[in-house]
Amino acid sequence: MERSSISKTKNKLSSLIKKVKAGETVIIEDRGIPVAQLQPLTTSGPSEGRALRLQQAGLARLPRTKASKDIFKKSPPKPKSKIKISDILLEERRSGR
Repeated sequence: MERSSISKTKNKLSSLIKKVKAGETVIIEDRGIPVAQLQPLTTSGPSEGRALRLQQAGLARLPRTKASKDIFKKSPPKPKSKIKISDILLEERRSGR
């Protein structure tokens, strides 16, 4: 784990980011006192990063468990009504809602 002062961090941020990408953690210090930590994200892709940002903003909730692959083998549930969703949407557009 590397330690870096604020001024060194400002001057060498690119090299510190490269170290973080490689899996290293960097502690940032202000006059010898640790104030922040740079560490790699645990997400593996941009979509997971987006989901994490939405969760942190309180706009989404991440699933507690992974969905089983059997979910794709099942057919979707049948609608309870004979009315088509497209008809409802068209009616809302016509009425100005």
